[in-house]
Amino acid sequence: MFLSNKLLLVALWRLFPGHENLLPAFADGPNGMTDFVVKPVFGREGDGIAVHRADGSVTTNGSEYRRAGTGGERVWQQYHELPDFPGSRGHNHPVLGSWVVDGESFGVGIRESDGPITDYWCRFAPNVITAS
Repeated sequence: MFLSNKLLLVALWRLFPGHENLLPAFADGPNGMTDFVVKPVFGREGDGIAVHRADGSVTTNGSEYRRAGTGGERVWQQYHELPDFPGSRGHNHPVLGSWVVDGESFGVGIRESDGPITDYWCRFAPNVITAS
């Protein structure tokens, strides 16, 4: 639960502002960002995510995140456009995630969705990293 809490994004940004592997993230609003994503603190699988663009458009996947006792806390994070690779299914927006244990990578997962919000219907390909 700790690692999936979106407030971790805010804590990392406060500890390492401007780090090349982080996007600005705040718990108190967009803080001047014009392209940003609003995420529920305890959200899962794209539920409740809204992508706000400078032109005023807002993209969601139509699902809300409702968890008793959460109070609706949100995190605002800078938007970064995912690449879009054309394929037999249309749009393919990949996101990579890595499992790191004690500073060493043990696996990587590739999640690919049709739209800019990775959700329950994404395609997932887990990969294990082994010593050769």
